[in-house]
Amino acid sequence: MNSSIVLIGQGRVGASLAQHLERSQISIEVAGRQELRDPHSALWKNISHAGAQEPYCGTLIVLAVPDGEIPHVVERLTTCIAHSHRIVVVHTAGAHTESILEPLRAIGCSVGTMHPFQTFPTCDTALLRDIPWGVRGSEFVVDIVTPVVAALGGKLIHLRGTEEDQALYHATAVMASNFQHVLYHCAKEMASRLGIAPEELLPPIVNTTAAIAMKNVHDTHATITGPAARGDTETLEKHRQALSVLPDVQNVYNAMTQYIEALMHQNDKDSNDS
Repeated sequence: MNSSIVLIGQGRVGASLAQHLERSQISIEVAGRQELRDPHSALWKNISHAGAQEPYCGTLIVLAVPDGEIPHVVERLTTCIAHSHRIVVVHTAGAHTESILEPLRAIGCSVGTMHPFQTFPTCDTALLRDIPWGVRGSEFVVDIVTPVVAALGGKLIHLRGTEEDQALYHATAVMASNFQHVLYHCAKEMASRLGIAPEELLPPIVNTTAAIAMKNVHDTHATITGPAARGDTETLEKHRQALSVLPDVQNVYNAMTQYIEALMHQNDKDSNDS
């Protein structure tokens, strides 16, 4: 891969990316807040130089900064990049399309997204292994990003669609990750209420459930067990009464139960129709 990469951002995602790419012997320059704030830093000089080269120099700028900082970094970049079609700029934010980079597109840059569909509770290159990358942008942007994703050992998912589609994509990540933590936390609260150590009670059933879900990803109905799945209203009511001492957890329980019931009802309807 001949591209030169400038990685802006040294948080958990940025640091993980930098470490992995450096181990892959890819030319990369990393910049944090200090370099961003210093108008005389080598970062801005190198970017300006890259934009002036002929022909296309293969410079890819990756913005791995918090969502709220992207407009500020974009504004700073527009002041140091001359009108140029020789620089590709992508961001790693899952909630935004490439439209947030519009000021850079307006001065000739090619723009897109390169979002790791993964959770990063810590800086850890292992979290980058075998993960999907949501990539948006023109064919040219995809061509530039593809070897980077390959070097990271990832799978490129070419995203298209509206801003609403992008929000749904990001919400999918939230549902698959953040909400799992919430459900586990609820179960921990319930176990602790009984005086049982959560770390002794929960891991086997949590691990088994995750493994079964991944093995039967296209047949959720066949994997769901429990009172809501079998229509055991008496047990459900006992659960709700017991959870009255944990009202927030009870709300989560009720919402999940309602969804399971609707899911199973739709499955029965589909089976009868067929």
